[in-house]
Amino acid sequence: MELDKIKQVELDILKTTVAILDRHDIPYFISYGTCIGAIRHNGFIPWDDDIDISLFRKDYENARVILQKELPEHYIYCDRFTEEEFPYNFGKVRRKNTAFVHGGDAHLNISHGIYIDIFPLDDCYDSLADNERLINKIKRLRMLVDLKRMSYKKYGRLRPIWHLPLIFFAHAFVNCKSVQDKIDKLCKSVEAPSGKVCSFLTPYGTKDIYDKSWFGSGKKVLFEDDNFFVPENVEAYLTHIYGDYMQLPPVEKRVSHHDVVYSSTESEYHPQ
Repeated sequence: MELDKIKQVELDILKTTVAILDRHDIPYFISYGTCIGAIRHNGFIPWDDDIDISLFRKDYENARVILQKELPEHYIYCDRFTEEEFPYNFGKVRRKNTAFVHGGDAHLNISHGIYIDIFPLDDCYDSLADNERLINKIKRLRMLVDLKRMSYKKYGRLRPIWHLPLIFFAHAFVNCKSVQDKIDKLCKSVEAPSGKVCSFLTPYGTKDIYDKSWFGSGKKVLFEDDNFFVPENVEAYLTHIYGDYMQLPPVEKRVSHHDVVYSSTESEYHPQ
């Protein structure tokens, strides 16, 4: 089954990445659906097709430099600094000579190999209102990059008609590098630690604000055939995002949330 082969490549990427992070004492936490999978299924959620890890900002910045230097030849670290058209403000580790292509970015001149996502966790405010304002500023800037970089058809659906003038504006006037610089600056703008952290670059909004103590030093749990770190208080972390995370969703929602238009475990994809 193709999905099982893709999952095996993703697991290999995770193991390779984590081995480098461990060698440099860089803490990480498997997160989001990957974390649910570890706790509820001891591995992938059966219908899921990706792996996410999160690092505190300082560790994230160290990791992106080290991974570029130390990943084996058949892997590649990708972010907006390594690829000009990269549309995200977080990083990915990809396996060369594979493909996992999303409809939204299939046209971009970036690497399209099977990947894991690496998200930074940034300090944020104590005040929910202050955090909401910051999240909304970042969200608006991310939308500008999205409108310019991503295709008219995203997540398998045509964009709503009211997006068309915004797309025209973005293509005419938006400098993605400048906007992505501003996004990074805002993500790192809270200088006085409050005891809370936020992953500003996901769709979860205020659900992605956590007590930093929940992460602690992490604890290892089984994911497929190996053990990886999850937040120390993983119950609080997952409940905060998903509520009753041990409850399976309705059958009709047991599907991937990615709009995958092409995948291969043996060959690369090139937009041209």
